[in-house]
Amino acid sequence: MTSTDALDLLYAYLQGTLMTHASKPNGLLCRYARPLNSQREDVVLNALPMNREQLQRTVLNVNLHVPNLKLGTDTTQPNAKRLKELTTIASDLIEEVWGPGYQFNVQQDTVFPDGAGSHYVNIRVEFRAINLN
Repeated sequence: MTSTDALDLLYAYLQGTLMTHASKPNGLLCRYARPLNSQREDVVLNALPMNREQLQRTVLNVNLHVPNLKLGTDTTQPNAKRLKELTTIASDLIEEVWGPGYQFNVQQDTVFPDGAGSHYVNIRVEFRAINLN
């Protein structure tokens, strides 16, 4: 299995859970990059390198982008309420997931500014798979 395969498994899982949730993000679920100039609540997935041992491990990143609040002319303040809501929903959905030959769970999360009028929560997801090749 490759890190791209792991990312595809997480993508498919989130497409059927997070993106159908009643309070789902109003943007897109994307691999590797956020759409240019997006001002929506996009979810961007990426992966760190995966080892090739019998027990394969990698870290997958789930980045939940939320546009900043508009407070008069100030657009630098994060929408902390919505960031928290999306973090709780996503973390609950991926807290511990088992599939045929793989497992993933939440490792940690934190908030970052993205420099494009939004902040995002980075949820680090630990992914494990059994390599039988």
